[in-house]
Amino acid sequence: MILRWILGSVTVVSFLAAFGIIGYVTWHYWTDYQLAQQFYRSAEAAPSQEDKRVHQQAKQAAEKAEEKPVKSAARVWKEQPKVGEKIGTLDIPSISANIPIFQGAGDQQLAKGAGNHLSTALPGEPDTVAIGGHRETAFRHLEDVKVGDPIVIHTKEGKAFFYLATKTWITDAGDRDVVRRTGKQVLRLYSCYTSSTDLRYVVEAELIK
Repeated sequence: MILRWILGSVTVVSFLAAFGIIGYVTWHYWTDYQLAQQFYRSAEAAPSQEDKRVHQQAKQAAEKAEEKPVKSAARVWKEQPKVGEKIGTLDIPSISANIPIFQGAGDQQLAKGAGNHLSTALPGEPDTVAIGGHRETAFRHLEDVKVGDPIVIHTKEGKAFFYLATKTWITDAGDRDVVRRTGKQVLRLYSCYTSSTDLRYVVEAELIK
């Protein structure tokens, strides 16, 4: 009886000791896991804010560098329009749009209509023409333009240039390729996509006449 009691007591004590060790080890690892998660969350949050700041600075620098007038071809335009000057109107029959176009794509120009980006060509010239507009005003129906829709630009000099929409896409607001010359006679119309200021909706059209 005594031996059986001793053996039973030893078994109970051993079980309790093992349970205590397992519990301690589990608690120790759980605590370390929680601390590690807090560290990773804080480590991920910090770069996110820094990346946003760096991205904004890069975007502003790119815009400042590219918003510079480029000499136009004399054979198409008699003279280079001044920044802020109305250079013509943009007609998009499919969305019943008749929009004034101004030279430059700054806030002052976009407040009055669409703006021809200064880093690109003037309408009719043998290169890329990029025209921007606000989604809430001038380009509020830009997303309804479909491939195959005609687009016409009437210039202040009495000339008309006919384009045909060939493709549309959505891109990041920092995508500067939208407002770069390509050497092709294409027209790019762009505005914010939906209510986001981080995305752009772009319509590209080829000059046909």
